[in-house]
Amino acid sequence: MASKNNGFGQEPSQAAQSFSVDELVGRRVQQRRTALNIPIDELARTIGITPMQLEAFESGKVRFDPQLLADIAKILGVSAAWFFIRTDD
Repeated sequence: MASKNNGFGQEPSQAAQSFSVDELVGRRVQQRRTALNIPIDELARTIGITPMQLEAFESGKVRFDPQLLADIAKILGVSAAWFFIRTDD
C-alpha cells in the first residue's frame, strides 16, 4: 500500500489526517463563537445567512466563502488566519 506524502517528503501526522481544512475552519469558528457566547442564529443573521447554513459551515460540510470568513473574523475579533491554526483541543 502506498503511503500518503505531503510533498515535503513526510507523511501527514495522524492529527492532520483526522479532519479536513473545512472541518478545522468550521470548528475554529464554532469555538470562537461559543467562547464569546454568540448564539448561532445571531451570528447567522449578522452575516446574512441562515442558522442552518452556518451550522453546515461549522460542521465542515460546506466550505466558507472567503469574504464570508473575513466578515466572521471581523465580528469575532480575530484575523481570518486564526481560523486555520490547528490547536490540540
